[in-house]
Amino acid sequence: VPVLSFGPYLPNTKTAGCDQKDANRWAFGTCTLLGNATADKLTPAAEGSGWSSSWLASPLPAACSGLSAQACATCYSTKQPQTCLSCMKDKRATALANGVSLIADNIPLGSSGSRALDQCASCAQLNKLDLQRRCISCVLDSAACGSCVPYPGAATQVKLSAVGGCIDCVKLKGKRFTGTCLTCSLTADPAMCFTCLGDFYPAMMCKTSTYLDCYKPDYDNPCASCQNGAAYAYNSCIECYKKPAGKPDCDFCSELADEKGQLPCYSCSKQSQTVHSDVPGGCGLCFAHSKDARTQQECIECVVSNKTAKGNKQHCHLCASTDLTPQQATLCYKCLASPLGSPDCSTCAAATNSETAFTSCMTCYNNSNNGPDCDECSDLLPFHGDVDASRKQCYGCVTASKLIVPEDAGFAPLGSCSACLSTKGDQAACIACNINPKISVAAKSWCNSCSSIGDVFDVAKRSACFSCLETRLKQSSEYQTKCGLSR
Repeated sequence: VPVLSFGPYLPNTKTAGCDQKDANRWAFGTCTLLGNATADKLTPAAEGSGWSSSWLASPLPAACSGLSAQACATCYSTKQPQTCLSCMKDKRATALANGVSLIADNIPLGSSGSRALDQCASCAQLNKLDLQRRCISCVLDSAACGSCVPYPGAATQVKLSAVGGCIDCVKLKGKRFTGTCLTCSLTADPAMCFTCLGDFYPAMMCKTSTYLDCYKPDYDNPCASCQNGAAYAYNSCIECYKKPAGKPDCDFCSELADEKGQLPCYSCSKQSQTVHSDVPGGCGLCFAHSKDARTQQECIECVVSNKTAKGNKQHCHLCASTDLTPQQATLCYKCLASPLGSPDCSTCAAATNSETAFTSCMTCYNNSNNGPDCDECSDLLPFHGDVDASRKQCYGCVTASKLIVPEDAGFAPLGSCSACLSTKGDQAACIACNINPKISVAAKSWCNSCSSIGDVFDVAKRSACFSCLETRLKQSSEYQTKCGLSR
């Protein structure tokens, strides 16, 4: 016959019992010779087949009185069945079940039951009796340390070997540190992580709601981060995080693929003078944005240099680009030395080759309203004349236009300075139109259209058009009709 032994499935008892492979199909303590649950009665078979269908039942052990078959079987599968059964029968466990309990007789076999009951079984799996008692106390008292006890469906599945350390961590440091302790429990070496926490808390713990240059006791903690992200550069990682203001750098460094990049990155962070933990660091970006050793080194030198303004260290990687010529890179780094430097330093360096044009570019971008118009100047290919000189003129035109972004503006340019220099038309008149304070921002995009009317001799027509643009209308599209223009 296919089943060689019968009785309840209780692994740690003298009766081995039936195979639980299809436990959800059979009532507790029963099995079938044929293994076919659809056979309601004996059915005819060929002579000599040797098969019959029948049921053999076995009652629950007395110790399981009041428990469901699944609860009983779960406890007997643990190292300490009696401890597990006592926990499950506790009134506090029943109260925590909230109607979803392994204890109830009407719960289908195979139900995962409630969290508390499942945790009773987890506690009974622990090696030491004292730890089992402390574990059960955490569960039944609904204490914060109960989060350390695994159960099916838990978001954080703590390994049984780490449960004791997690419980001790929460009880020692308090409820606020539950997430911190759980994160450590999931590392390769939880004990080392728990010990490491003493280097950061409470000395570097946040004491105000600004969370600036400090560490919150939450799931994200330096000890776990260094184990998980920098196993081969662990000590350097820990030293990096001991300077809380440099946390963004340390985070970037930990995300690098291997020790080869992480070690020089942490070294860079140690030397850099970061502003605050809410400002992105520069060291990690040096390695994340370039694989070229030369540009990485240039970037590091920029980050650790006392000449680089603290708030600009995060932009050093933009200057350390293979897209910039040495002359352009020099302009870019020089720009970052100024407190007025910004990501636009690299944009202007890439767009210009002279200091005067570079200065005009930065002045243009310093007004946030000018962004799209400055971008067009940076891409300008003039209809005639030198590129650098034309772009400088374009930046100056935008700056002098004194643009103010209307509430309904998108990301399109507001004026037409770039168009004045890139198309055939009266460039001087077009630029004069853009910077004319009598012409509203809504009308400035039509300056190039007016300057392109007729030929070189049609000065009167163009003047009339410019005068028309001085009319105050609400929408840019209204000028097309009133002034008879086309794009």
